Amino acid sequence: MIEKRSLFRPLLAPPQFPVRALAPLAEAVLPVQDATRAPVAMCAQRALPAATLAAPPHRDVAVRGTGRRPIVGRFVTVSESYERKTTVSRLGLRELVAFEKALCAAHAEAETRHAADLAA
Repeated sequence: MIEKRSLFRPLLAPPQFPVRALAPLAEAVLPVQDATRAPVAMCAQRALPAATLAAPPHRDVAVRGTGRRPIVGRFVTVSESYERKTTVSRLGLRELVAFEKALCAAHAEAETRHAADLAA
């Protein structure tokens, strides 16, 4: 009789995420992790893109041979469905979403004023 073996090897536990290496961003990561009890690495995964969105107007990256380029980050989170990925995203990005809504409202207001000025 042939012994059945799993096609997948068991995964090792991941190393502890170095949250202290995030310096000031740790202040944004730890409250989200505390509120959701999601893995700290997943919470950091939501803080890093927000910081990456805020950085391009202030800094570029010098790439050898191609000159200066804007900072770009690509982030992918892979997790099980019970690990609270959506909740972490909502909490971690809420300040960014609120800022974006305020910009949209200001733009709509300016657009209305501009249309009124054109009509006058």
